[in-house]
Amino acid sequence: MGIIIFRESEEKKIITDDDPKDIRPVIAIGTVELYNVRPGCQIFILDSSDGSLTDDFTLIAVKKLSPQYIVHSLERTYEDDTVIVTYLRNNGMNKPGYVKIK
Repeated sequence: MGIIIFRESEEKKIITDDDPKDIRPVIAIGTVELYNVRPGCQIFILDSSDGSLTDDFTLIAVKKLSPQYIVHSLERTYEDDTVIVTYLRNNGMNKPGYVKIK
């Protein structure tokens, strides 16, 4: 079981990668910390509470198991050995506070 921590300053919300659910509210998200999150896990970080992909969102796709990995920016698209981060912009991320795990 991997652990995903959504963090904004001192606030944080912890969920696991083996508990996929529909859209769930979390705190406003600044960074995402991944601890042993399973390869193939998809983490959608959404601006919209209804899960609309027509508003801004970021998708973090885990490629490789890693003991610790931090996504520092949700408004940048990049790929490395561990993750693919895809940011799709509409009008700019406000305070993204909703996630969906697949």
